[in-house]
Amino acid sequence: MNHIRISPLPLLCLLSIAISASACTYRGSYEAIQQSNRQECGKVPPSQYDECLAEANRSFDEYQRQRDAEDKAGVIED
Repeated sequence: MNHIRISPLPLLCLLSIAISASACTYRGSYEAIQQSNRQECGKVPPSQYDECLAEANRSFDEYQRQRDAEDKAGVIED
């Protein structure tokens, strides 16, 4: 009896690509939202502008680190 052996390598490659693509999409979405937020900072009072811009310029990596830390601490933000 002949058994067909299927290599798991193609499946692993596809899975890896899918995971990478979703991470890139999430980063891209975050950056698009931040760009919109920077534009909205022009509408806030001058006293709030610097704080608004600092938040809107926060990098995706900083956001992810803060989010991970909050998840570990059990902080839920809506």
